[in-house]
Amino acid sequence: MSSKRKRQDRDEYDRCGGVKTAPAPEKRRKHLYLMLDDRDNAYRMHKIDVDALADSEEDDMLLLPEPALLQFGTDRHSGMCFFALGSSIFATRPPHTPALVYDTDTGGLTVGPPLPNKLCGGPNITMAMADNKTMYALYDYDTNYLNPHPMEAMSWEAVPCTERHLPRVKEWTWKSVPSQPPYGRLDEIVSYAVHPDQRTFFVSVKEAFCSRSDGGNKGTFSFDTKHCEWRWHGDWMLPFERQGYYDAELDAWVGLRLTDGRVCACRVASRSSSAPPEWKLLQEKLFCKDPQERQLMALSGIRPSLAYMQGSGRFCLLECVLREGVDWKHAFGDDAHGCLLRLTIFGLKYDHQGELHTSIHSTNASYIVSKHNSSFSPVAFWM
Repeated sequence: MSSKRKRQDRDEYDRCGGVKTAPAPEKRRKHLYLMLDDRDNAYRMHKIDVDALADSEEDDMLLLPEPALLQFGTDRHSGMCFFALGSSIFATRPPHTPALVYDTDTGGLTVGPPLPNKLCGGPNITMAMADNKTMYALYDYDTNYLNPHPMEAMSWEAVPCTERHLPRVKEWTWKSVPSQPPYGRLDEIVSYAVHPDQRTFFVSVKEAFCSRSDGGNKGTFSFDTKHCEWRWHGDWMLPFERQGYYDAELDAWVGLRLTDGRVCACRVASRSSSAPPEWKLLQEKLFCKDPQERQLMALSGIRPSLAYMQGSGRFCLLECVLREGVDWKHAFGDDAHGCLLRLTIFGLKYDHQGELHTSIHSTNASYIVSKHNSSFSPVAFWM
């Protein structure tokens, strides 16, 4: 070895405090993971390279890559619940079925705990993640009005070992949260969002099945996961439906208004104030242009959804609609291929007048898909 090469190696050794370090590993490129009910008696996970969509034309009708990344078998009438925490995607089928946990970093598939018994009787479950380590689960609403709303938390924790001489091992574990939600037993969760402090989440609730013209009781609460405390913020509602995502560039929560098919950005609510936050509607319309088609799918329970592509400053809007010329009763089944899954990738910005606009040219892609569950809406995770 030349003396020059030796000096370079010695200098590198000294700079690293006497330890020669290996080159930093290449950062893994993120993908969009789609959860679809596109097989009879099965849900499937598809992995999409979003950057490749830029080469497709807006009117192109694409096919999802085969084979799917994973397939989860289930009977025709059973739904599945999907959520993500850290680098893992959880797929579970209530009640009492253990979760399947897919690690997007390693490609490994393991078995996790089933949903707690307290969460196995409700029609829908709201999942709010705090500090990127804990998932809090609540009923959207409870069909058993005699019981208070349950709240459970899942995290990666060390558990006691039955053999004393063996070290403690870590696994995914559910625990009951001692401070139960303070809203009424007849209230349902309409929207929710995690505060940028990563320890507080907000939920807006309203009275379920209310026939009053004013919509009945409604309001917004927050839960501080560090101190395990609920707080009432007033009889106002977050302006979006379902989950809102925090965008650091906007310093706002971004969500969907399903009633009018618009994207909105809402200033982050104060943890200590009762004043409702200001919000803006996106000027451009990104939803399906045919309101009748969108309404038809919504009546069955199939709704658009939003995924935040954290780290890229972009969002993905997912809509499942009927293909042109296909009527509702012939749209479902393996051989029907009667639906289109529309993906719209976009970014957001405020203009100099404070109005909300898309910040980049939106990317659109349409996939021909089969559909089997008329109440399941597509779900996507950016990981």
